[in-house]
Amino acid sequence: MKTAMVVWRCLLGSVVAGLALVSPAAFPPDIRVSANRHFLETVDGKPFFYLADTAWELFHRLDREDALRYLDNRASLGFTVIQAVAIAEEDGVDTPNP
Repeated sequence: MKTAMVVWRCLLGSVVAGLALVSPAAFPPDIRVSANRHFLETVDGKPFFYLADTAWELFHRLDREDALRYLDNRASLGFTVIQAVAIAEEDGVDTPNP
């Protein structure tokens, strides 16, 4: 029970820390599955292209400055999604992030 609580606190902390890196204006609009269920679209009906980069250790290995530099770079390259993990496999619960 205690381990589960620690994991959930770490997960929540990582998600909140990650969201703090991005200004609200940088968030894409709400996204939904299209009526024909074949693609993603914004709530106003515009297609959303899911072009993702994987930065699995984003929350664990980078400090704020490096993370912002990385995210700015990926945005300038046209990526619309960054995939990361909240709790790292390599000692992600016991080792604090930068």
